[in-house]
Amino acid sequence: MKQRKFAIKSKCKVVANKAGHGSMIGDIVTIRTYSGQYYMVNETSNSYAEQDLQACSMTETEITKEINSLEKEIEILKAKKRFIVEVGIEEYDETLFKTMRILETMEAKKGTKLEKAKIIAKLIDEN
Repeated sequence: MKQRKFAIKSKCKVVANKAGHGSMIGDIVTIRTYSGQYYMVNETSNSYAEQDLQACSMTETEITKEINSLEKEIEILKAKKRFIVEVGIEEYDETLFKTMRILETMEAKKGTKLEKAKIIAKLIDEN
């Protein structure tokens, strides 16, 4: 298998369309997988040749923002893992997880109904 040029989850700029992917030149995409010949990006099934992509440079602010985003993602994954262990299930269930978090929020003694409603709304919207 050919060595990949772009790391998984790295951001790239679309600079050509050799693979017929359908994206606009200049679009920023995130590498999802690499098959040995083509890259798959974002949540699409479009294939991108290495020549179609160029690595994006990042500023310190952008890197900090990306770190913060990844730290939040890690915290959510840790909460999901704790949930699996605490409940004693084999597979993660998103609906059950959200429902349990909503119940925990409702049972909390602190906060007004409005504050709890805002927390619950945020939990519903989370991935």
